[in-house]
Amino acid sequence: MVWGRVDRMGAREVVRKAVWRHLTAILNVCGPDVDAERVLRERLKRRLAEQGATHITDPVGWLMSRGLPRRSVCLESRCDDGRRMDTRADCQACVLQILDGRALRARAAKLASAALGGDGVMAKAAGEKELCALWRREAEATAARHAETIRMREAAAAATAEHRAEVQARHAAWEAQPCADCGQPESAGLCGSCRDRREVPTFQREAIDVAVATWGLGSNEQAQLCAERVEADVRRTVEQAVKELRDTGTSQAAALDLAERLATQSHLHAVRQAALNCLATGGKAQEEAERVFAAEMRCRHYHDSWEAAQKAAGEASEKARWRTAHHLLDQQLREVRAIRARAVDTETEPDPYQVQADRVRAAMNWSPPSRRLSAPGTHHAAGKAVELTEARA
Repeated sequence: MVWGRVDRMGAREVVRKAVWRHLTAILNVCGPDVDAERVLRERLKRRLAEQGATHITDPVGWLMSRGLPRRSVCLESRCDDGRRMDTRADCQACVLQILDGRALRARAAKLASAALGGDGVMAKAAGEKELCALWRREAEATAARHAETIRMREAAAAATAEHRAEVQARHAAWEAQPCADCGQPESAGLCGSCRDRREVPTFQREAIDVAVATWGLGSNEQAQLCAERVEADVRRTVEQAVKELRDTGTSQAAALDLAERLATQSHLHAVRQAALNCLATGGKAQEEAERVFAAEMRCRHYHDSWEAAQKAAGEASEKARWRTAHHLLDQQLREVRAIRARAVDTETEPDPYQVQADRVRAAMNWSPPSRRLSAPGTHHAAGKAVELTEARA
C-alpha cells in the first residue's frame, strides 16, 4: 500500500504529508503550547534507538508503520511509549496498569503458595496456572462491566429517543391547535395576526408606563397628561404606518396588523430611549458619574499617562451614568405599577357597609324602593331590619 502511494506521488510527498498529519495530531491532543516538532523528533530518536544495529531496508515503510505512529498501551491520548508528550512525565494510566499487573502476579503467587501448603516452595507451573486463572477472571469481569456500560448507554439512548418522540408529538399537537381568537386551523393556539393585535395594547401600556415613570410622577394631573399624550402619539404613529402601507396597495389584514405592531413597538423603543436620555442627564446619574470618575482617577497610577487615566475614567463614568439611568427607570416603573395595582385593589375591594346591608336585605327578602311597590307591613319589616342591623352592629 505504501509503495502504491509512493509510485503515485513520490516518497518525499508521502513522508511530508505523514509528518504533517502526526504534528497536527500532537497539537490537537496536547494543545498549541506544546512543541510538536520536539515531540516527534524525540519519538523518532527512541524508535531509532530501539532499531539498534538492524538495517532499515525500506525507510518510507519504516517511517509510516514504526517511526512516526504513536504507541500506547493505555487509553490516554497524550501517552507515547509510557510518557506524556506534553509534560514528559510518566503516564499515570500506564503506571496503574503496570501496578495492577504486578499486584495480580503477587496475588497469584500467594494463592499458589497457599495451595502447596504454605511452605514457601512454589512450582513455576502452578504459579503460571493460577495467574492465568486470575487473568481470565479479570477479563470476564472487565467484559461484564463493558457489557453493563453498553446496556446503560443503550437504555439512555432509548430513553432519549422516547423523550424526543414525546416532545415532537407534543409540538405537533401544539402546532395543530386552532387560533383561540379567529379559529384559524393549525395556528399553534394563536395565529400571527391575532398575536400582533394582542401585542399592540401591551406595547402601548408599556410606553405609557415608561412616560409616566419618567415625567408624570409629580401629580395625578401630570401623569394623566403624559398618558394622554403618549396614547395620542402612538395612535398617530400607527395611523401613519397603516396609511403608508395602504398607499402602496397592500390591503391584507395580516400585513396591516403587523404594521400596527411594528409601529407601536418602534414608538415604545423611542419613548424608552428618550426616558433613558432624560434620566442619564439628571442629577442622580450625574452624581454617580462624577463619583465613578473621581474613583477611577484615584487609581491613575495604574495607567501609563494622565491622558490614558482620564480616558479610562471617562469611559467608566459614562457606563455608570447609563447604568444608573437604567436602574432609575426600572425602579420608577415598579413604583408606577405598584400604584396601579393598589388602585385596582381599592376599586375591587367591596364596601363593608354595603356588604352588611346586602346581607340584611337578603335575610328579610327586601329589595330597594325603586324595584318594589309599597305593601302592608313594609314599615314593620323596615323597623325589624333596623333593629337587626343595630343588634349586629
